[in-house]
Amino acid sequence: LNPSEALRAEFFFFHTPPTLFLFAPLGWFNINTAFAVWYVIHTVIFLITVWQLWKIFWSDKGLIGLLLAITLALLFYSTWSIVGHGQINFLLLLFILLFWRNHNRPRAGIWLALGIFTKPIVVFLLLYPVVKRRWRIILAMIGTMALASLLTILVYGPDMFFSYFTSNPIANDM
Repeated sequence: LNPSEALRAEFFFFHTPPTLFLFAPLGWFNINTAFAVWYVIHTVIFLITVWQLWKIFWSDKGLIGLLLAITLALLFYSTWSIVGHGQINFLLLLFILLFWRNHNRPRAGIWLALGIFTKPIVVFLLLYPVVKRRWRIILAMIGTMALASLLTILVYGPDMFFSYFTSNPIANDM
């Protein structure tokens, strides 16, 4: 078929090695069951995300605020596109919202690390604790990343972990 370099690169895994912990349990099921499990998990994540949006922005409005959060979340085409494609964007949004809710506490670093593992673009949120000189948040982030990386190396092996950085055209071209 002579696929282009760009097409061949799409077959490499874009997600960072620790995100394998998200996907690995799906291997315990056949494809149809894994599909159902994936969507059930993401439905729960979506509901928690909408709840967090309500808590952060409209909790003072009570039930009306909650209905507003649900309505806005369901109105956007992007919501249905994310659901239709089974993407992990709501998980990413949940990590960002949890980071924001805890932006003055060290545990914000945990949510920041998980967000960066989910989609590396979240690294730009690191600017907030740097500018605000919230060093405990940064230390919590580094500790979480180190622990998750160590667990990934222990479970999946160092070759798999380090090949993401050395042999993955997607990661190398970022």
